[in-house]
Amino acid sequence: MTKGFITHTYACVNGRGAHLAIKQLNYWLKMVNKKPGKWYYLKLDISKFFYRVDHDVLLGIFRRRFNDERLHRLLEKLICSEYTSFGLERFGDVEAGRVSDKGMPIGNLTSQLFANCYLDLLDQHCKRSLRIKHYIRYMDDVIVLTDSKDAAQMYLQQITAFVNEVLLLDLNKKTAIRPVSGGIEFVGYKIWWSHVRLRKSTALRAKRRYAYMSRKYTDGELGLEEIKRVIVSYQGVMKHCDSYNLRRKISRTFILKRNRE
Repeated sequence: MTKGFITHTYACVNGRGAHLAIKQLNYWLKMVNKKPGKWYYLKLDISKFFYRVDHDVLLGIFRRRFNDERLHRLLEKLICSEYTSFGLERFGDVEAGRVSDKGMPIGNLTSQLFANCYLDLLDQHCKRSLRIKHYIRYMDDVIVLTDSKDAAQMYLQQITAFVNEVLLLDLNKKTAIRPVSGGIEFVGYKIWWSHVRLRKSTALRAKRRYAYMSRKYTDGELGLEEIKRVIVSYQGVMKHCDSYNLRRKISRTFILKRNRE
């Protein structure tokens, strides 16, 4: 089902993933840093994406992609659940209740794959029609690099029209155009041409988590093995960025007294 996806979409594609996406964006930033002028990035944020995916648009994608009526019927049963309504009206209030002709359950593996197929329409439009060179997507997180603010604003207008008219979705207020010199937040990290760091909110959660576990361990309420599992998890996240100073700060607040075990 992923055959035909563009090179620089990284979610739910075998052999890719978030960390490869980080490396690619960091590589592009290194390249544009060597070029003259001031570069900008356009960050796209789709409003309530998983809740507002239009079922008719999604099923239309699969009808064009697969010439198999049995498969079409199966996909329709998966997407158009008769028992649970996941969706939100496009312009409706969140409190107004759920609808059955839009949306997909967050966390479901099929939802991630279906979402990728849905946004492949945007990928193809940006790469084939708009001819954007530096375009990268991880699920509904999209970054475009441009060599001028005017170019970024032009792309924003064209992409907004496509998202509204073809995908039947909308961009929200988090969509922004900013200089790349300030770093780009992408898939949980902040990326510059020279280095990559954890996003501030992620780093803060890590420090608070370590401090909490340190107190619980000192009070004898938490075992060493449980702490080790959390440490390994955070180390897996931090090894993909420049995190020496963060790890040093954490080590000051988190001292394991191994003789307790």
